[in-house]
Amino acid sequence: MEEYYVNAKPYFYYENKNRVTGALVDADTSVTIAVYDPFGNSVLASETEAMTTTGTTGQYYYNSWTVLATHMSGVYTAIVTVNDTSDVTRSGGGVDQFKIIRIGERYV
Repeated sequence: MEEYYVNAKPYFYYENKNRVTGALVDADTSVTIAVYDPFGNSVLASETEAMTTTGTTGQYYYNSWTVLATHMSGVYTAIVTVNDTSDVTRSGGGVDQFKIIRIGERYV
């Protein structure tokens, strides 16, 4: 599990694949991300943020969030949602968990 400290800028990466062939494909509409603290509260400016294409088919990233000193230590969850007109909205294929550790605190 990735660990981040205050002032870190986590890099979230997602590959969108065709469910049948497994080939990388671009989403028809959008790819968004939501990040939640250990209590389920959103930590992004808005509940979901758009992910950016890397320029390669089906690959997306998000790195516009910075861990603040006010963020608590613990396990956070990032969820990617693909809104695709040819294949209903899917989420859960891009669920990732990571830890935030504040300097001076010990996380077990």
